[in-house]
Amino acid sequence: MNQKTSTESVRFAPLALALALALALLALLGLVAISAHAEVDKADDAGSAQKKTQLDDARQERNIFSEVDTNESEEVMVLDDVSDDFQNMEKREEKQVLLEEQKTAFAEDRAKRLDAYRSFLEKKRNSITVRAKEHQEERRLKQTTYRAALSLSAQVRLGQYAERIVIRMDAALVRLEQIAERIATRIEKTEEKGVDLTDAKVELANVRILLEDAHEYVSLIGEVSTETLTSETPKQQMQDIRDAVELAKDCINSIRGALTETVKLIRAGIEKETRTEEEVKVEGIEDDLTTATSTETETTSDTQ
Repeated sequence: MNQKTSTESVRFAPLALALALALALLALLGLVAISAHAEVDKADDAGSAQKKTQLDDARQERNIFSEVDTNESEEVMVLDDVSDDFQNMEKREEKQVLLEEQKTAFAEDRAKRLDAYRSFLEKKRNSITVRAKEHQEERRLKQTTYRAALSLSAQVRLGQYAERIVIRMDAALVRLEQIAERIATRIEKTEEKGVDLTDAKVELANVRILLEDAHEYVSLIGEVSTETLTSETPKQQMQDIRDAVELAKDCINSIRGALTETVKLIRAGIEKETRTEEEVKVEGIEDDLTTATSTETETTSDTQ
């Protein structure tokens, strides 16, 4: 029986060996598969990491390009703003130059007109003065042989007439000077509010010149009337008095016109800012100008 058992053991030994080898081979194949799967997973992880890195790099590049485009757009906007500011500055400078030229032209025109008018008045004044001196010389030549042709009462009436006219015109000039001062004050206060009244100031300066001339012409009335009182030909020299009165009256009328023009120029400046309280006060000055002409009307009726 022991022999039979040994025979069976010898017969099954190769089979067991083959089975063991098969199991070992399967184990080896399992290890190889596990190792290969691990390598695949590792390769996949490396590929994913590389792809993620590439995506991050691409995203950074896009961000860089986006920032570059943004910076370029901002630079273009800044350049446009600088160009607009430069153009606006040029326009403001051109407008300022044009405004200064207009102001200069206005002042020059007013100065020329004033000079022409003053020259006209001065010629009339010289004519009256020359005639008065001629009559004075004639009177002096005849003074030794003739007495004054005017009676005492006539001399009194003539003196009163000339004195009355001089008083009225002096009063009119005083009122016009007061109005001029009020206008000057109004101009100063209005300019403090930022209103440009350069043209009105030019016209007011012309008014002051005419006021000085008017005082001289009114004084001329007194001088001519004094010469007439002792003249040998008083009726002829009465025309000298009328001419002197007319000269002073024309100058006073010109002053009133210049003041009225000044008020209009003030209103033109104020209308750009406001038309409320300022306009009412300017109109009050115009009322005073109308009142100031009443003396001129009375003087005109006296000389006719």
